[in-house]
Amino acid sequence: MSSTAISVISNRAMRYFNTNVLVTSKITTIYKTHKILQLKDIYNLEVRKFMYKHTNSQLPATFTNYYFKSVSSALVQIVTFAVEALFR
Repeated sequence: MSSTAISVISNRAMRYFNTNVLVTSKITTIYKTHKILQLKDIYNLEVRKFMYKHTNSQLPATFTNYYFKSVSSALVQIVTFAVEALFR
């Protein structure tokens, strides 16, 4: 099941159980009224928490080399130029 399908189902459930807000209200208004995060917001929060822990070395050793910091754009340009020069 895709994340879109899950979001649609959860939005329908929120509309079904919603009795205090107008039926024509936007789904974001319904979520805000009940102080509930939408699934996309929960996902983004969890990704940010994971990356914070990774950056601050708070994850198990398994994740030590899982990600690496990006290389500066100047270095990427130099390498790209050198590779292009080799194939001319």
